[in-house]
Amino acid sequence: MNARRTYWHLEGQKRVPTPYEIGTSRLLYYPERGFEVETPVSAWYREHQTGGALRLTALERFRDPRETTYSKYVALGREKEAFVDGLLRSADESGDDDKLDPAWLAELERWLPVLLYPCHGFQMVSAYLAQLSPTSELVAVFAFQAADEMRRIQRFAYRSRQLERRVPGFGHGKAHWQQAPEWQPLRRVIEELLVTYDFGTALVALTLAIKPAFDAFFVRRAGRLAEARRDPLLCRVFFSLDEDCRWHESVADAIARLLVTDSPENAAFVTRVLRERYPAVRRALEAFAPWWDERAEPYSAVLESLDAELAKRWRRLGLELDA
Repeated sequence: MNARRTYWHLEGQKRVPTPYEIGTSRLLYYPERGFEVETPVSAWYREHQTGGALRLTALERFRDPRETTYSKYVALGREKEAFVDGLLRSADESGDDDKLDPAWLAELERWLPVLLYPCHGFQMVSAYLAQLSPTSELVAVFAFQAADEMRRIQRFAYRSRQLERRVPGFGHGKAHWQQAPEWQPLRRVIEELLVTYDFGTALVALTLAIKPAFDAFFVRRAGRLAEARRDPLLCRVFFSLDEDCRWHESVADAIARLLVTDSPENAAFVTRVLRERYPAVRRALEAFAPWWDERAEPYSAVLESLDAELAKRWRRLGLELDA
């Protein structure tokens, strides 16, 4: 059968379609035809997908910058997992964990096991966005992002369990997440995100406000902190996880550019959601100030650097607002 006739919607390109185009384009029927059977789910989509203030037509032009197919995702994941598996296996075999500074382990215990819970929140919201996305290209990237978050959860859990052999009770972060005062502002941010049902609001809040701040603080800066505390294994694990975060960022940037250039209404919507959601994330990070060693760097400078980084990114996307 002629491939160009099989993939009729790609004929206008006058070339053989790529594996990415074949595997991700025009896989959803309901945006054009509607659902075959009217159920409460249909009403949910009308209210929270197409019924929101965000105009979704611009998203029809979205293409994953990495052109990720399932086979490509599996191949990339195999390489990353082999790398991290080797690191974790070396910790078991070499006894290097016995050389870690007890003060660093005590510091690490306050946050590493707790990260499972906000990351699980990100996984659920990413899966929700995949479910509600109006195009199959978006379904694919958010499904893969949800899988990346599961990878992050698994790696944090495994490493915490390894360190529990040095520090009994190390991996028990649930009580900290639910009760420790410093975690409650972030917990509130994540739980409010979990009940943000409007597709556009959840999309912007997750990808441009909450997750970027979290990743910058608890992945990139935490990786540099691990390096400074002479914990090269954890530093390299964070480096591998940051590769996933960088791809998520490129996807979010591609989506944001489409929305901002599509119409003034969409640009105003994105700006409004950022102004509503980022301050709460900022306050959540401020709550961790008591942990910080001010001798290394003033905590205010850490947060100001994060503000500047995000504001620069938003301006690059055509959004004129400060963090």
